[in-house]
Amino acid sequence: MAENEEGSNSNAYLEVKGESDKFIIVYTLIKLGLISGKVVIYTNTKDEGYKLKLFLEEFHIKTLILSYQLPKATRHLTVTNFVKTNDVLIVIDPDEKESENKDTKRHKIYKAAISVLINFDFPSSTRLFKRRVADISSERSQNLSLLSLIDPSELKTFAQTSKKLLKQGRMPFELLEVKMDQFEKFRYRCEDILKTVTDKKIKACQMNDVKKAILSAKEVKNQFEINPEDKKILAEAKKRHRPPRHLSIVPEYLMPESMQKEHKPHKVNKAEFEKKLAKRQKREVHDVEEKELMEETPENIAWQDLAPTSNRKLWKIRHHYNMGKRSRKPRRY
Repeated sequence: MAENEEGSNSNAYLEVKGESDKFIIVYTLIKLGLISGKVVIYTNTKDEGYKLKLFLEEFHIKTLILSYQLPKATRHLTVTNFVKTNDVLIVIDPDEKESENKDTKRHKIYKAAISVLINFDFPSSTRLFKRRVADISSERSQNLSLLSLIDPSELKTFAQTSKKLLKQGRMPFELLEVKMDQFEKFRYRCEDILKTVTDKKIKACQMNDVKKAILSAKEVKNQFEINPEDKKILAEAKKRHRPPRHLSIVPEYLMPESMQKEHKPHKVNKAEFEKKLAKRQKREVHDVEEKELMEETPENIAWQDLAPTSNRKLWKIRHHYNMGKRSRKPRRY
């Protein structure tokens, strides 16, 4: 396919039924390695951008977020980290009315060799669509691929943009041919995680980013030296939520047939297995005895027969001390 002016060599789109489908598709493409290299994902709103970030990070997919509302130094640091270490950058790109505000400044990403641009939310105008491509186009992004996810509410805007691009001689949109049943396997898992990404968590994540920006600002360095307690309070923002470890792994039964590995039976060490089995059986017997003891009437329990639990008592038994019950002498006052 011939390259267009922006340097991309494909301009694909995919129609989805609803918002949750977008999350499922992005997760599947990244987690299964169906797209490689550095990925930039555009959203139209701040809440949607942070929701996507929290969603992906639950699956141990590290992301960075670039928001026009953050200070210039913070945005620059985010882009630098994306170029050096991270592979996924979420860019919050507002619609034209909001982007024309004087306080809104775009941040171009020239130094990264970007492979894929995903329009998670389709831009509100043709001008904004072209500007997104221009922001990441460079000599290092010669093989840039575009993918736009279109839900029913965006079909009208998509049709208008497609028509204008054709008139201008730009690369037309092509339907991405994929088997949707491959994505359906992940629906249950993804929708479960989406339910946990609440508005409260989104606001907390946004606030944490603001706190981190304040901590790294040079302008308030002297203020923190005068009031160290303020810095201590803000530093709590660095405490991150640790997602469940099992979500980092894709079960083999969810993998597409073409990617499934041949099942190799796990070799079991017989001696080690028998040792673990005996230990488990002993623990189960102890649990049963402890349960029976808890249900017994206290008056009927012979305390002398109970297994010692105190370290002091165990030490005395081990060193052959007389463990008979001694009568204490009355204290003299």
